[in-house]
Amino acid sequence: MGKDVEIRVLGPLQVTVAGRCVQVPDGKPRTLLGALIARAGHLVSFDRLADLIWDQRPPERTAAALQTCAWRLRRSLGVDVISTHPHGYRLNDSETRVDLIRFHQLLTSAAAARSARSPAERDHLTEALALWRGPAFVDIPSSPLRDEIVPPLTEERLAAYERRIDLDLNRGLADRAIAELRTLIGEHPLRESLWSRLLKALALAGRPAEALAAYHDFRGKLVDQLGVEPGGQLSSAYLRLLTPLPRAAEPAITRPRRHNQRPYA
Repeated sequence: MGKDVEIRVLGPLQVTVAGRCVQVPDGKPRTLLGALIARAGHLVSFDRLADLIWDQRPPERTAAALQTCAWRLRRSLGVDVISTHPHGYRLNDSETRVDLIRFHQLLTSAAAARSARSPAERDHLTEALALWRGPAFVDIPSSPLRDEIVPPLTEERLAAYERRIDLDLNRGLADRAIAELRTLIGEHPLRESLWSRLLKALALAGRPAEALAAYHDFRGKLVDQLGVEPGGQLSSAYLRLLTPLPRAAEPAITRPRRHNQRPYA
């Protein structure tokens, strides 16, 4: 079969088999697929799947209900990439391409490139971020699954963006970083690490007044919504904006002595 099955969950669920789009039924089969994707390559127990699919209120005949759910999912896929074991189900990652798995592989490659001080780090981060098409697992109908999977995934995505922005700022690409940061702040308006990078980028771009305005904008949001002041990272960036760089000392001017001028006694 090779890897003719492609599953994408970093955004709305998309499944293709041999290049043909497949519609996974809404409801429990879709939740089953999401739960198996979250642990692709690993066995997921029947009890765990029942909790995720029925929100910790499984039916009396759980085993039969799970079998029916798995049958409907397999029928919709048209291929069997889900293996049955005595204690659970497993998505065969060797026979599928899953964007979530690829995302983590690219982050691992980026970390290795960073350790080696390789410029390939930015390329790996860019490829990883390009896999995202929207919120992860957005249309998988299981609140317990989303609550477990989405927050750490979102943090990994934001950390990748921030690292790439740091690389751009180190290369002097402040304008590119500013545009990206404003988009990310629109999605995560209370994430302080994004605002501190925005202050740095605006300062590097020669726009200190905008940087100061951005600080006061964020501080107002924090105070109004959370009743707290900015943390140390942003406060330090703010203080750097307020502290002008020391001016270099001007060289002393040595005036030529006139011929008739007597030296000091």
